[in-house]
Amino acid sequence: MRGMRLSIIGVVIVFALFSANTEEKQRGRFTKTIAGYSKQIHIYVPNSYSDKNPAGLILGLHGSGGNGAGFLSAWNTGLLDKYGFIMVAPDSVTGAWAMGGDFEGQKREGEYIKAIIEDMKKNYKIDDEKIYVTGFSAGSAYLMVGIAALEHFRAFKIRGAALFSGGITGEMGVNPDKAKETTIRIYIGTGDTPHLGPAQNAADSFKKAGYNCELVKVPGAHNYPLTDHTKVLEWFVQLYEPVKKKREVEKELQEAEKALSEKKYKEAIKSYQSAKKKAEKEKELEALLKKAEDGLKAVEQAGVDALAEAEKLANEGKYSDAYKLLKKVQDDFKGTDIAKQAKDKENELKEKEKNKPEEKEESDK
Repeated sequence: MRGMRLSIIGVVIVFALFSANTEEKQRGRFTKTIAGYSKQIHIYVPNSYSDKNPAGLILGLHGSGGNGAGFLSAWNTGLLDKYGFIMVAPDSVTGAWAMGGDFEGQKREGEYIKAIIEDMKKNYKIDDEKIYVTGFSAGSAYLMVGIAALEHFRAFKIRGAALFSGGITGEMGVNPDKAKETTIRIYIGTGDTPHLGPAQNAADSFKKAGYNCELVKVPGAHNYPLTDHTKVLEWFVQLYEPVKKKREVEKELQEAEKALSEKKYKEAIKSYQSAKKKAEKEKELEALLKKAEDGLKAVEQAGVDALAEAEKLANEGKYSDAYKLLKKVQDDFKGTDIAKQAKDKENELKEKEKNKPEEKEESDK
């Protein structure tokens, strides 16, 4: 019987180890294909990746004649480790992202990219607010087209786009519906004469549609990279800061509301005040600032109600209960005007209680 029990335990341990291994996410550099597509995508996942902390994702598109492997190799994976970004660099379905006027090819590339993003989100914990794109030459130009007009790019939010040595000639129709979501930087070499005009044209078109788009001229010709990738990643991180702050404020407001509902006023005040401080002077957080201010008013009203209740208890002759409540208010609202009022009320009631027998004696006379 003992031998059978040990065998069962052994099976359970083996099964547990097998389950853990199958759930383990692949890290480092590797390649894979997406169902329905024969082209490879080249991926780098930082060793620090954890499902507990959603990662940022960078989609990188190579130039004409290049491939995803070469594009990924141009990036310092140590920097991706440092900033916690997963990078995916696919091989183009058409070879050059169908930038020769092949509109059907551009749609196929769009479907392909959408499938890649969905696959990465299925297999890794990706933060929807930390998806970025970058590309070189034809890859850069295709991303301009994608952000501007392709419906497949509407399936996910692009926080920032760092586009190198690309541009669009002629009229460029830009859909403005993502203007508030996506910030764009177009990098162009001062010696890249054939692409200076198209890059400027693309930047002007995005600006006209309401996008925050900057044309950055840097030394160099038509080569990649034109700038330090450290600066690009730092810029990506910077773009996320408002979202990070908003999430922090929202979390503190949730904690404050929970504390208020549980009558834990000290905790509620602390969380509301912290949320208020972080939301101040941030235009995009005005609604959350008002929520924090309204929350503090609600906490204050709870204190006012408690003072009124203490007064009522004293009028009923229940001084002991009134003092107990006022002590609690002083502790719950420590450092606030309500706490001072509670102390003043306590002294007032003590004086009233002390003089009450004398008042009764005077009335008897």
